[in-house]
Amino acid sequence: MNEIEVPHKAQRIIDLLEAAGFEAFVVGGCVRDAIMGRTPNDWDITTSARPAQIEQVMADAGLTTLATGVKYGTVTVRVDHESFETTTFRADGSYSDGRHPDSVELLEHIDGDLARRDFTVNAMAYNPKTGIVDLHGGQADLSRRVPVTGRDDIAELALTFNGMLDRLETSYATQRRFIDDAGHELRTPITVIRGQLELLEGASGEERERSINLATTELDRMSRIVSELLTLARAERSDFVVPGPVDVADLTLELESKAQALGDREWLVEEIAETTATVDGERVMQAM
Repeated sequence: MNEIEVPHKAQRIIDLLEAAGFEAFVVGGCVRDAIMGRTPNDWDITTSARPAQIEQVMADAGLTTLATGVKYGTVTVRVDHESFETTTFRADGSYSDGRHPDSVELLEHIDGDLARRDFTVNAMAYNPKTGIVDLHGGQADLSRRVPVTGRDDIAELALTFNGMLDRLETSYATQRRFIDDAGHELRTPITVIRGQLELLEGASGEERERSINLATTELDRMSRIVSELLTLARAERSDFVVPGPVDVADLTLELESKAQALGDREWLVEEIAETTATVDGERVMQAM
């Protein structure tokens, strides 16, 4: 992965800091999660700007800042009621309490900041202009497995651990494919509706009614897709296919009508079966 979609609020902070002459990146767990296909809960920012400079840049842009951890180099920036921890590049001293460093050294470059982090997978940063900064092999470690040699208990433990990692990786990949598929399912009705609206201009009464009916059908399908996505998210329901008697001729003609709006091509229906089939018409429509 070379590109990460940074939320516009976090990107605004980065843009402001860069415009003022500083380096700025999203960093840590948000980069890791984005690479794995997960939606990050928080977007942390690291920068070459010192805390006072961060506060000044944000104040000049009309944004509020909170001095939540200035002695650790951290300033919280508020953008439209959302908070973003923005921390100066730093190196940490020892951790007596196991949580906060006893001392910090503010740095000029990101290299030292990434070196202080706990795991390689959390030692990655991203900026749309420079791409992913991965100096410690974090991306490789996300898919790395424990070497297995022999057939003893240690080997069995390693196999079990690797299997767990495989399942986690598959789960995240499945989640990403699901999101991509959902996006496709929602974009297709929009394309059909847009095509039908373009056909309305200069159309006769009968053609207008036909276009309006098709657009309404697609809006209903979008509503069903959104409803099912919400249901799946809440209940992990998988029984979305609901077979029932469907007139194949009517379904074929409806498919042809919607296909006409997808592009300026010569769509031909060579044969139509006059029969009834037990299928889920909505699902067949989505698949096509």
